[in-house]
Amino acid sequence: MIPLREGILKKNNDLFHLLFAFFSVGLLISCSDRDKISLAPFADLRGSSLECENIFLTDKDLQGNDLSKITFDTNTQWPSRWYLPGNFSPKKVLAYGMDPGLNIRRLHRRGITGAGVKVAIIDQQLFTEHEEYQEQLSSYREVGLEGQRLSTHGSAVASILCGKRCGVAPEVELFYWATPSWKRDYKYATIALEEIIAYNRGHEDKILLVSISQSLHQGHENLSQWQDKIREATEQGIHVQYVGRNTIGVGTRNFDNKNSFSSYRMAYRYNRKYDSLIHGFLMVPVDNRTYASPEGVSVYTFASKGGWSW
Repeated sequence: MIPLREGILKKNNDLFHLLFAFFSVGLLISCSDRDKISLAPFADLRGSSLECENIFLTDKDLQGNDLSKITFDTNTQWPSRWYLPGNFSPKKVLAYGMDPGLNIRRLHRRGITGAGVKVAIIDQQLFTEHEEYQEQLSSYREVGLEGQRLSTHGSAVASILCGKRCGVAPEVELFYWATPSWKRDYKYATIALEEIIAYNRGHEDKILLVSISQSLHQGHENLSQWQDKIREATEQGIHVQYVGRNTIGVGTRNFDNKNSFSSYRMAYRYNRKYDSLIHGFLMVPVDNRTYASPEGVSVYTFASKGGWSW
């Protein structure tokens, strides 16, 4: 005869094994029932479904995919961890992308943050309320925009420059001019730069740097006026940094040491080895970056493949 206490323990133990077996079988059935999808390199997984395809990730099995080469954001709806590659953690990837690298955060700890410096960006429309740069944004003006949608690019360049968590200079004072670069007319950028020059004439603390994510396209209208205005700004002590001004994009691969110069390779967009373009260019890290999204005040995007003009 089995004592009462031992009998209860035995029954409970049997029940545990029965439940374990039941849920294990259920898990296996669930795994086998899920559709496995193969993602293309650099797939865009922002939001709850694959854009234009209406495929919801929460219903899919993503095991077997290389998720080191994707774009996603904090709105992305993932399947449970059982259906993700074992080494993939969205939170860890987002945190890795926020680090500017090159020991810049060490400079921040020493108090080198850009505090007291005024800079300007000429770019597309900006979501001004994002937590990443709202406090640093001193002025926002639109030139030539008529009801355009908020731009992902504007939020990206603003947060990479002066974001509190992902910015290179998190305490600069930011002045922002939004212009319609897609119109292929330098008239609007010229107006913005003229206003920056005029601002400096009336202020002792001047704007020292202007960043614009456009190159000098021969086919765009009013190029000569734009070049004249750049020369005028330079004479006034303003450095205008534009795309193609001896710069080239580089990046690390996921979770390589961003603070080690040897970790950097040519950006994914170039598909070439790093050493091939080392001389005479300013190497700018663009790949594997996290930046502010215009989708909400606390929404962030991670992009393995960086932009041409970051």
